[in-house]
Amino acid sequence: MRPQDALRALPLLALTGCGSPPNRIDVSAYPPDMQARYELFERRCTRCHELERPLNANPGEGGWARFVRRMARHPAAGISLEEQQEIARFLEFYAARRREAERLQEQGGAR
Repeated sequence: MRPQDALRALPLLALTGCGSPPNRIDVSAYPPDMQARYELFERRCTRCHELERPLNANPGEGGWARFVRRMARHPAAGISLEEQQEIARFLEFYAARRREAERLQEQGGAR
């Protein structure tokens, strides 16, 4: 590929999500209860959208229950109240891990 062709491809790469979190995350190191919640999250939430949407959202601490409740109102979602709570618990866990990773990365870059 010629250098000018590579430069032309950059906008296309941005549109296809290159560099964004994957649509499926590796939860093998998560506790078993969080792995089960992730599977539920993946099964229910991908009925309406890609996982990037909630994985990149930032409703703030405690805001996940409200976020999931709003998504569950969509007719195709099929998410029960109990499932909403389990999905929100997973998203709180995931968001806390993501915040911690970002904090550690910032500390490492500040040296």
